[in-house]
Amino acid sequence: MTTKHFQRPSDIYIGEAGLANRTKYQDDSNASPKRPISSIKVDGDINSLFDAVNILYDTAVSGAVPDGTITLPKFAVGTFGSALVFDAAGAAKYAAAGLTGTVLVSAGAGAQPLFGQAGSAGIATGAVTNDKLATDSVSTAKIQDEAATYAKIATTAIATAASDVIAGTANKLLPASIMPPLYYGTSLSKSGVQSIPHNVSTAITYETEDYDDGNWHSTVTNTSRITVDFTGRLNVRVDVSFSITTSCIARVHIYKNGIDTGKSIGQQYFSAGSYNILNVAELNVTSGDYIEVFAYHNAGVSTNIFSNATMRRIK
Repeated sequence: MTTKHFQRPSDIYIGEAGLANRTKYQDDSNASPKRPISSIKVDGDINSLFDAVNILYDTAVSGAVPDGTITLPKFAVGTFGSALVFDAAGAAKYAAAGLTGTVLVSAGAGAQPLFGQAGSAGIATGAVTNDKLATDSVSTAKIQDEAATYAKIATTAIATAASDVIAGTANKLLPASIMPPLYYGTSLSKSGVQSIPHNVSTAITYETEDYDDGNWHSTVTNTSRITVDFTGRLNVRVDVSFSITTSCIARVHIYKNGIDTGKSIGQQYFSAGSYNILNVAELNVTSGDYIEVFAYHNAGVSTNIFSNATMRRIK
C-alpha cells in the first residue's frame, strides 16, 4: 500500500479557527444528556476528510490535470491581468503582470511578449524569427495576395541562378523583357544618308545603336528590322529627314512582319528643301514580330534621307 501525503495527527489537534464544528465530539461528550459517540462515526468522518485531501493533492499538485480542464476564463485578465512567462531554461515559471489581457512572454531580462497582449495589433515586433518557422511551414495559401511588397523582399531573396530555383517556382520569376519595365527598348540612327528611289517604298536601315536593351536590332544582319522579344504593346517614334529637290509628296510608313500597319504620316511639299516627318504610333506585338520603317516620295529622282528611331515597350 502506498503511504499517502496527509496522515491523521498522533495527538490533540483542534483545527483552524475558521473550521465549523471543530469541537463537535467534545461538545457531544459534555452535553446533558450526553450524546453517544461511536468509533465508527469518528473514523468515518476523519477518513472521509483525508480521502478528500489526498484526492485534491493527487489531482492538482501531482500534475494529473486532464487535458482541456483549465480554460481561458481561469486565467486572470483585465488591466492588471497575468501572463505566463518562461525562465532562462524555457520552462513556465510564474505569472507576470500585464497591461491588458493575458500574454506569453519570452525568457530573460529583456523578456518580450511572444504573441502581443490581448487586444493589441497581433504578433510582437521581432517575435517570429526565421528559426521559429519550420521548413515549408509558410505555404502559398498562407500568404495573402500582394501581401509581400517590394520593400519586404531582401535583395538576395530571389535566386538568379537556375540551380537555386526550387522546382515549380521558376515560372514566378520573370525576365526583365517580360516584366513591365520603367524603360526597355532600343534607340537607333543612321550613320549616314540613305538614297530612296522615286515612287518606291523603301525600308530604312539603321547602322548605329544608342542602346538596345533586348538585342532587338542587329547592325550586321537585317539592319532595317527591330525584332521584339515580348508580347504586349510597343511605342514607335520615328524621325525621317528628306532632302527634297522639287515639289512632291513624302511619307513615312511603319511595317510589321513585312506588312504596312496603316500607321503612316505623309506631307505635300511645294519646293526644294530639307523637311522632317515625325511618325509616332503604338502597336500590339507578339514576341518574334519585327518592325520596319519605310520611306516613300515621288520627287522624280532619288532623294537622300536621314533617320533615327526609338522603340520602347509600354505594356
